[in-house]
Amino acid sequence: MNSIDFKDEDLQFLKSVIRRGGQILLENYENPSGIERKSDGSLVSEVDKKSARFITKSLVKRFPNFAIIDEEIGNDTSLEKEYCWVIDPLDNTRGYLAKENTFSILICLLRRNVPIFGISYRPLLDELVYSIKGKGTYLEDSSGIRKLHASDSQNLDVLISKSRSSEELEKLIKKIAPKKIRKMGGSTKIIELAKGTASVFVSPKVNVMHTWDLCATSLILEEAGGIITDIGGNPLEFKRDHHVHHLGILAASNKLLHQTILKKII
Repeated sequence: MNSIDFKDEDLQFLKSVIRRGGQILLENYENPSGIERKSDGSLVSEVDKKSARFITKSLVKRFPNFAIIDEEIGNDTSLEKEYCWVIDPLDNTRGYLAKENTFSILICLLRRNVPIFGISYRPLLDELVYSIKGKGTYLEDSSGIRKLHASDSQNLDVLISKSRSSEELEKLIKKIAPKKIRKMGGSTKIIELAKGTASVFVSPKVNVMHTWDLCATSLILEEAGGIITDIGGNPLEFKRDHHVHHLGILAASNKLLHQTILKKII
């Protein structure tokens, strides 16, 4: 399997798996249990782990020779394996517990550490967004399937984290001087750029992100025509033995806008 021969039956299987994962989240939505705070300060609940167990088991059964990186239940990061799944079984647990609609499930497939497939599912919206490298980004919901194109506008409509404010973020915003700023939880901020509902997402170095936050979402944005780099304009790297991204994030709906912002912040 590669970006060229990714079969339709593989896509349909992954759609069914991520939708079932979403059903698990909704089945536990009103009464989440086992809520804990992890060492990095983020929250995890029993439903994160339940979703992770289902998705991992499903992928291992169908793709037994692929490595797996999962945020919650451990990893098989074997470097000798060509393919590796990266799973976030509940992105934005904080939003899930607060009954917001920005939580999602994210699944990415890496080939030699390069994303070739990414899929996101927001259960409350029944919104599925997916990309196959070289074939574009698509949104599937109750109205059907449509190809996404990030905006080519130069307007600064900026998304920032809802829960992680900092002096560093304030400094970045001051330099960018956007006309509009909105706060949103979760990695869906990056997907909103692919949908054309915003033009910029910025996150300072102090706001650490992880491979499972960025792997699927970066491909989804890039295949829609957008661009995502670290805060210095360098390409993102996804390594199986190092999951922390601590160089900040700058995502934009088009290259010209990205270059304009880089000139302001560097």
